[in-house]
Amino acid sequence: MRRSPIITQPNNRRLTDNNTSKQPTPNGSESTLPADKIDHCKKLGNTLYKVQKEMPSFPIKLMYKVLEDDKLNLTDKKLLAIPLALFELSTLKELNINGNVISTLPEELGNLTKLTKLDASNNRLTDLPESIKNLTDLKELFININQLTECNTLGKIKSLTTLNIQSNNLTSLHIDGLQNLKTLYIDHNHLTILKELQKKMPMTKVIYK
Repeated sequence: MRRSPIITQPNNRRLTDNNTSKQPTPNGSESTLPADKIDHCKKLGNTLYKVQKEMPSFPIKLMYKVLEDDKLNLTDKKLLAIPLALFELSTLKELNINGNVISTLPEELGNLTKLTKLDASNNRLTDLPESIKNLTDLKELFININQLTECNTLGKIKSLTTLNIQSNNLTSLHIDGLQNLKTLYIDHNHLTILKELQKKMPMTKVIYK
């Protein structure tokens, strides 16, 4: 059987023509890793370095979960803000920052274009960044138990299927363009348009008390 030619790289790893890399294992043998996996590890390492430099107290060990399944859970970490370097994790699919004391989300949130689920509930958010409209794969959004007074930008996230905006200070809501929305949690606000909203969105289950 003809063997794939081996190309020696400056960093001493060997790549074969099928985009894999030979890496030594503890017992001295070699394992084959896809090149894209190695690149992912490198990018994560760079991000870890930037995060630690930006916020030394950040719980770095939680970041390794990102490498496994592109999910990051920062629930109940008493965070006042999210390190900006985290928004370089362009492959991130789920981000959970529930139960912190975050008052604002940066415009860099829009860089996480692969996000399918964002849980920012139980914080102190007063508004949402305009860039949230860039999250075109986002299906589940939880921003309940915050201090939002308006969230009209959400009407541009056409991919949403579940939206929880309970327990905020909302007085108006313009999301009737969300035709894929299946479930909307809306109670404990200051809204007076519930019946009108249900008429405009007949396929959406609107939950309120």
